[in-house]
Amino acid sequence: MISDEPYEWARHIARIAIIDVDSKELLIVHDPKPRQIGTLKWAPNGKKILYISAILSDRGLIGGDLYILNTSIKSEPVNITQDSIGSVHYFDFIDNENVIVLSVDNAETELWVMSLNKKGRMEKQIYKGKIGVNPLYQPKFSYSASSNTLALVREDFNTPQEVWIGNIIKSKSYGLKSPT
Repeated sequence: MISDEPYEWARHIARIAIIDVDSKELLIVHDPKPRQIGTLKWAPNGKKILYISAILSDRGLIGGDLYILNTSIKSEPVNITQDSIGSVHYFDFIDNENVIVLSVDNAETELWVMSLNKKGRMEKQIYKGKIGVNPLYQPKFSYSASSNTLALVREDFNTPQEVWIGNIIKSKSYGLKSPT
């Protein structure tokens, strides 16, 4: 992400750009105005960029829609969660065509495996519940591709913070479990 200004508030005017290491030229591939850009990640093969975008946020992006930008051809980004209920807060690639998505809807946290081949259809629900995923202002998780394992810190009004860990491929319930 780049901006014309080197200030923290410049997140409101950020754009996506690629620097050609050979020519040292800066190629702006997307200007999201009037939206803002949040979490941004390359696919493992380097041909796609996924990012979260919203109209307005507080201190950077909190949640919004998930967009895909194909960098191997000149194309406009596509909102792949347009028909989804809820707001995407974090994501990570499983492989080039599948991502894990953490979204919040109606005070419930949801974790999904999403297929990019099927236009962002949520394929498999890993978890749904009234929990807080820490940090609450920008919920995140950690994913290990080598073991297909996901970990997150969760809490609710009756339970203190716990680390939940689960193998998203082998688990029959696709659920995360507390290690206790």
